[in-house]
Amino acid sequence: MKRLTNQDGFSVIETVLVIVILGIIGFTGWYVWHSKQNTDKTFNAAQSFQQQAVTKKTANPSTTSNQKYVTIKEWSVVAPYPHSLSLNYKIEGNSAVFSSAQLTAADAACTDHGGQISRYAPTDIYGEGPTASATVAQAFQAQANDTQYPLVHVGNYYYAFHHDQAVCGSDPKTTTLQQQTNAVVEGMVPVLKTQ
Repeated sequence: MKRLTNQDGFSVIETVLVIVILGIIGFTGWYVWHSKQNTDKTFNAAQSFQQQAVTKKTANPSTTSNQKYVTIKEWSVVAPYPHSLSLNYKIEGNSAVFSSAQLTAADAACTDHGGQISRYAPTDIYGEGPTASATVAQAFQAQANDTQYPLVHVGNYYYAFHHDQAVCGSDPKTTTLQQQTNAVVEGMVPVLKTQ
């Protein structure tokens, strides 16, 4: 009987290695797709909120006087918001830190936990997202379609929303009010305009 000494084919180790590599590639593809889907959902929610603001303002001109606005006097900017929350803010450094009367009434410890809008000069260094070491003007140009770290250019400044990461209070109602306040403040950034 003749023995074959030069056999062709894959060994078990080579087969396992190929399967592991394909698994890593597959997982990476799934992760990127999943992240993109979550980003799209956030962007669509913000667009929906902005569209509601525009629709509410233009759909019935007689109700325009009932539209709520937040005016950040220190910065001479104003933003409409179509929501029943009564927003208030205070300036801390280059940020307007927001809360709502409803959130503060639900839990006094939740004052100033409604998110913030930060104002940047064009030459300031922007510390968010993939362009974290660029000037704000460069980051704005590079992030034209970025929905995770959006910048808005109004007048001579750039504005960005920052979500309050700390959950305040333990009551589910308080958590819901905090989420609503953050969402309303985030929705105001795309519609900011000079006073």
